Amino acid sequence: MFFQSLGSLWFALSLPAIALLYMLKRTYIDTPVSSHLLWNRALKEQEANRPWQKLRRSLLLLLQLACALLLVLALMEPGWWRSAAAEGHVVLVVDRSASMTGPAAGKNGEPSGGTKLEAAKSAVLQWLDEQKGDGTAVSIIATGGEPRIAALRERDSSKLKEAVRSLQPAFGENDGTAAVSLADALLREDKEGSVIVVTDRDWTDAASAEQLKLQSPVTLMDIADGGPAEGAAVAAFGVKRDPAKPKTHTAVVTLRNDGKKPALLQTDIYTDGNKSPVGTASVRVQPGEWESVTITDLPEASVYKAQLTKPDERYTADDALYRFTASSAQKHALLVTKGNLFLDKALQLAGISTVIADPASFEPGEKTAQSVDWIVLDGIQSEELQSKAWQDLLAAKPVWRFESAADGDRSRSTAPKNGTVQIADHPVTKYLSFEDIHISRLVQQSNITWGKAVVTYGGVPAVYAGQEGGKPMLLFTFDLHDSDLPLRPEFPVLVMQAADWMGGSAKSQLGEALSGSPKDIDFSPNTASASWMLVESAPGMARYADTMKPNQPEASGGVLASNQTVPDVPGLYRLKELDAQGEVVAERLLAVTADTREFASTGESRLLTLKQAAAADGSSTKQPPDGSPAASGMDVQSADSLIRWIALLLLAVIALEWGVYRRGRAI
Repeated sequence: MFFQSLGSLWFALSLPAIALLYMLKRTYIDTPVSSHLLWNRALKEQEANRPWQKLRRSLLLLLQLACALLLVLALMEPGWWRSAAAEGHVVLVVDRSASMTGPAAGKNGEPSGGTKLEAAKSAVLQWLDEQKGDGTAVSIIATGGEPRIAALRERDSSKLKEAVRSLQPAFGENDGTAAVSLADALLREDKEGSVIVVTDRDWTDAASAEQLKLQSPVTLMDIADGGPAEGAAVAAFGVKRDPAKPKTHTAVVTLRNDGKKPALLQTDIYTDGNKSPVGTASVRVQPGEWESVTITDLPEASVYKAQLTKPDERYTADDALYRFTASSAQKHALLVTKGNLFLDKALQLAGISTVIADPASFEPGEKTAQSVDWIVLDGIQSEELQSKAWQDLLAAKPVWRFESAADGDRSRSTAPKNGTVQIADHPVTKYLSFEDIHISRLVQQSNITWGKAVVTYGGVPAVYAGQEGGKPMLLFTFDLHDSDLPLRPEFPVLVMQAADWMGGSAKSQLGEALSGSPKDIDFSPNTASASWMLVESAPGMARYADTMKPNQPEASGGVLASNQTVPDVPGLYRLKELDAQGEVVAERLLAVTADTREFASTGESRLLTLKQAAAADGSSTKQPPDGSPAASGMDVQSADSLIRWIALLLLAVIALEWGVYRRGRAI
């Protein structure tokens, strides 16, 4: 309760004035006078009475005092604060960027023990309980790489609360500007709508958000940061083979000091998921600076991890980085040819070790079958491979064949009518156009049942791709000697992609990707299904890994799409590929990282204010000041005057006083 005009309290002096008037009022007593001769005497006795009297109990006096008291209260303009129920359409924008996973401050400014995102969700739930009106439509937008609408014009509080509780952090790139812009767009037709942004105000795109010309009033619900001022991160990590020492590697780790005073930072190196470090190094880093350390004599491993020895109490998602070594599994191909230097060099550039064989002088044996992974037939006629050894080898291995019409069978070959090229979407033809390529003759095929044409030249199929008996197969219906393709820049790319399709290139791990981002993945040709499996989560991320299961690879038309979305929680993941029989085709590792910009030192340039939009609107909504207890709960209040209630009470008292006066009980 409050009084807007305490100065009017002086009018309370009217109350003793009224009482004084009652005390000064004469009281006349009925006195019988037996003779008019005694009249003068009786009057003199009356005049001799005291000018004041003892104040006696009077109902009329009490009612008049009550009237005066109510008038004084009305002059003081009393009122009371109440929680302002929102009206119209309210859009809540909840910041769930990676920085919201940091510790939140409690009411006393000390760490509350929870994260800022948890505090934001609690504040929104409190707002729904205290601020939301019965008819208020509420929309909830969660920030992220793309803003996500968690609820749209919902009036059911239970559904809104469920949507709020289901919000999870987004560790990837966060586009807060798009979320605020979307919120403003939702209110374009709602003149009484408003936007509430629940955030820690630490936005990487704050500068662009401030440039938005918002049409609706915007209020910031500030979530206070409860983390320590000191912070650190593994900013970069690299591993390479030591040429001077066989089977040893050298690591270079860059450490960043996000604190405000110099710090001695220490990092450990782990290999292949082992719990004990194989190397340690430390360096003193100045505030806001980066320093690198080198760690030598590391054992050979497939996965290396650099992690801060002392966990960062502010943000832990950037405490570790993973790196992979190149695959050492050299693939071998049997190149059956009578001489093709271009093809041999292109295969070697693709990482393939070739074994050249001439069928006129070479007969494969058991050792050949064990040493090669797939076969390339360069213009070799079927009649030259009729022996049982060749037939057994061709039946057991994937085959890439370059067709050439035999001298005695020129009837199968044809000259293309024109140079028109049609290319189907296939891993072999990806990034290729075949423009300005000339092919003089192609061999027509009539019995290809294991694949489909992925390149057509002049209306004639030029490249077939498919599988036979579970093995990848490729057929080029032209001889490289009848084309200028080997002289074109696309030829090495074509050979490399074809080698990947044959499953013979040296496939490495999947590398590193930003949380929740799309990534192009070349699946093995035999892969029928795939799944993500968490190997280990990044430091401090286990709590999110338990609730945020990775999205499994998506398929389009029964075939795994090459563009997949990586898991959302930072950590190390294994992509497991299975064939149609459920056998493992390949397993590769992927390191998922958070957006490191979210954990860098906060500057004024990335502190969200949106004050211009709020001030331009002129809204009467009161925003709690920074650091106030109301800031964490968005305790927006409005004032209600009590004058109308006092006026009603005053009328009732006056009516009662009139009744008393009429009944003659006033005195």
